[in-house]
Amino acid sequence: MVVIDVPIGFVSSEQAIAVLRTAASAVAAEPAHAKEFIEPPDVVGVEQLTVDGAVIRTIAKTSADAQAGVQRELRRALTEALESSGLSARIAASRLMPRAAVPQEYSPVSDSDQPSGGPT
Repeated sequence: MVVIDVPIGFVSSEQAIAVLRTAASAVAAEPAHAKEFIEPPDVVGVEQLTVDGAVIRTIAKTSADAQAGVQRELRRALTEALESSGLSARIAASRLMPRAAVPQEYSPVSDSDQPSGGPT
């Protein structure tokens, strides 16, 4: 069994699933890979939700000998399909943790900088 989880951020999961299903079916239909699949690949849907968005799971049943090749080919096809569809442009590459700039004179004082009697 090949399991591939693809993060899609906060783009429409329905759109992403449709794109991924088309790509997975295309890989299974390629003459070079058709015999490697025991069953056609299946984009099962949203596997998890994280702070970075949804993760879509695709599974495929294949022989143990073909597993690594099928996994690499499916992963390549799925990511290229998201790129070609334009969806990947809307997926955040990383999460930014902005914080306000604090002037040095207003920076928090650590406990070791406090007098033993507390703040004055």
